[in-house]
Formats: sequence, structure tokens, C-alpha cells
Amino acid sequence: MQQRENEIYLQILELIEKEYDKLHSKQIELEEEIGQYGSKKEITKSEIKKYFGDYKDITELKKKGIDYYSKLPKKIREYIKHVPKEIRQAIGFALLGKPVKTLTGKEFQKDGVKLTEKVPKYYKEKYGGKVINKELGEISLDLEGVKDDIGHKLGSIKSAAFIAVPEVIMYGKIFSREKNWKNRGWTTFVIIAPIKIGTVRYIEEVIIKKSEIRQGLYLHKTEIKKRLEEICQTHLNMGTLPISKLIIAQKISKVNKKTPIEI
Repeated sequence: MQQRENEIYLQILELIEKEYDKLHSKQIELEEEIGQYGSKKEITKSEIKKYFGDYKDITELKKKGIDYYSKLPKKIREYIKHVPKEIRQAIGFALLGKPVKTLTGKEFQKDGVKLTEKVPKYYKEKYGGKVINKELGEISLDLEGVKDDIGHKLGSIKSAAFIAVPEVIMYGKIFSREKNWKNRGWTTFVIIAPIKIGTVRYIEEVIIKKSEIRQGLYLHKTEIKKRLEEICQTHLNMGTLPISKLIIAQKISKVNKKTPIEI
């Protein structure tokens, strides 16, 4: 029964994420759209309301938001309950959401061509060197951003994950906004999304740098999904937490150090 409920919930999440723009622009009620898929996905109106409550149309549903947090395992919900709602939902999306991009892990590996040549070329040819984030607007994917990015630690997984950066920006969740980042005069935004490399689920973060003259890619981080799950299920007073490179894990840790976890 629990497995069936989880399958239904994830199917609804997938459908809403995929179809929202089309539904919103046409002002079609969610149940009418799902009717097109009913026989295939076996999702009923009552099942939708079970997870999202009553609603009139897609606009109202979108305002309410998709509650990823409530479907997380209890241990994880307890561990992150003190962090801001935006971060809780971002964690839920990263752990439960459909991967925004699937890659092989062989993308952008060493082949005699520099990353500073092939990555910007890929972004230019496929996306025109820019993508749109619903909240932030136009985000540049250019040589400057790639140079900034590879100036930090770089490995084979991170190199491959360059290919998922556009999708993370377009379909991910913003969970951090910082003005005058490190007193450098920039504003930064951090976007998170699930991706898949081969058959393994990962989490990718993309940091956007906004200055007076440019808003674009600054850095991306990639880590196996299991690591964030381990962190969210390991209480601070039960031993050493797994080390994570993700910014969202650092934010959880900072909040929980100020607010002790109740066992």
C-alpha cells in the first residue's frame, strides 16, 4: 500500500513539473489534463486531492506548492524541521524529484580539447549561450562562467555534470540568496536539482553570480544522493556526520548546531 502511494505521488510530481507551463498558459484545470493520462497512470482526482488538498485550477495549486517535505522519511523530516521552508522543500525535491537530466558520466572527459573550449561551445550551440530561470530570468552560460567553475576543484564526475547545468538552472529549486557574497559585491543564488549518472542518482547544485554587468554561471557541485540522505538521517550527537561538499548540507548543519535535535 505504501509503495502504491509513493508511486502515485511521484507520478503526480512528474506530471505537474513536466506539464505546468503548458497548463498555466492555457488555464486548463489540472484534473482535465490528468484525464488524458488517466488510463495510463491510473491517477484519480481523489488521489490528487489526497496529496495536495482541494483546488480550483493549476494556478491555485502552483501557489500552494508541491509539498516534497511531507513525503520524506520521518527521520529526515525530523532532522531538517528547523531549517527554513524553502530549504526543506529543496531537500525534498533533491531526494524525491525526477532527475532533470540523465547522463552517462562520459561527457566532457579528457580528449585533448580543453573544457574551456568544448563546454562553452556546447552551451552556445544547444542553448544559445543562455537559459531562463523562472525567478531569475536570463542566465549566461559562457566562457567566463566555465573559467570560474573550473577554477575550483574538478574531477571526472563534475566535468560530466557540466552538461546538466542548463537543466538544473531551468528546472531546479532556489534555496539560497546572498547579497554581497563574501564582501565581493556580488549577489549569489544557489539552485539544486536531482540528476542521474548512469543508474545512480546524484544531486547537483549550481551557483549563479549576479553583478552589475552579468548574471551567469559561477560554480556547480555534484554529489551522490546517498550522501545527503546519510547526513539527514545522522543526528549530531550520534557521531561524526558524513562530509558533504553541498551547500545545502552546510546550511542544515549550521541551523541544527544552533537548534539541538530532539532524539
